[in-house]
Amino acid sequence: MTLQHFTLIFLGGGLGSVARYLLGVALPACIFPLGTWLANLIGCLLIGYLAQTFARDNAALRALCITGFCGGFTTFSTFSLDIVQRWQDGHYLIPTLYLILSLAGGIVAVLGGMVLAR
Repeated sequence: MTLQHFTLIFLGGGLGSVARYLLGVALPACIFPLGTWLANLIGCLLIGYLAQTFARDNAALRALCITGFCGGFTTFSTFSLDIVQRWQDGHYLIPTLYLILSLAGGIVAVLGGMVLAR
């Protein structure tokens, strides 16, 4: 790991975080956490694609795009908090549906990204 890789991760993470914020602001607030769900699915699609294309054999691009951007853009901790808070508020169906759709959708999106890369 070099200083260049740390710098690329820092830059990619910042860009991914800003993109995630803008996505959340652009979507209406509702009981289903649409912004977090979409960020995770888009991030899964993107990471599947990147892992099979130009970032595959290039450590600098992996640092920038996969570890940095995708790491900053996807929101597993927010995803988990969204579920727990809704369960604590007595809502069970929507957060459980969100959990299932996120896991299944994420796997399908990663596979889709890999297929697109071929």
